Amino acid sequence: MNESTRDDARRLIGGNAFDVIVTDPPYGRREGMSKFEGMPVLSHLIDVIGRDRSSGKPLLKVGGRMVAFQPCRR
Repeated sequence: MNESTRDDARRLIGGNAFDVIVTDPPYGRREGMSKFEGMPVLSHLIDVIGRDRSSGKPLLKVGGRMVAFQPCRR
């Protein structure tokens, strides 16, 4: 998720941070995005949430929750 997308998301809710983020990131070969900037997609999202918070533009509120769907094998 690039910075302009995160800025647009915050702007849509009045410049605030989200209480909850629910995501179903791409994770397979077909999507071609199992990695983003060399990192697994979920690791990248967690990293940018931390960087945004450090820069004073939090995407997720302190105490907020992130729910991510992840495939598993049976």
